[in-house]
Amino acid sequence: MLACRALLESGKLKTLPLKEMVAAVSVGVVKGEVLLDLDYVEDKDAEVDLNLVMTESGRFVEVQGSGEESTFTRAQLDAMLEVGGAGIRQMIAAQRKVVWG
Repeated sequence: MLACRALLESGKLKTLPLKEMVAAVSVGVVKGEVLLDLDYVEDKDAEVDLNLVMTESGRFVEVQGSGEESTFTRAQLDAMLEVGGAGIRQMIAAQRKVVWG
């Protein structure tokens, strides 16, 4: 995005070729609790591990989850998607601030 913005500002591009921002997070269930952005210790002990990639408009690019140590419920999946989506929105807001000021 930074490179495209520079090309746009220099007149070498007429429009941005990128449609929207994308971000990715790791979410998991550790000791029954849904956690965002697991560190190594949390990740290695996670009962459930989910990688989530979304666009800034909330569309899914990738959802990859697995029960590492146990199965998980639909309610846990929904909670992981909610927590992960909130984390992605925060990351995209930070990206926008860096790119556009």
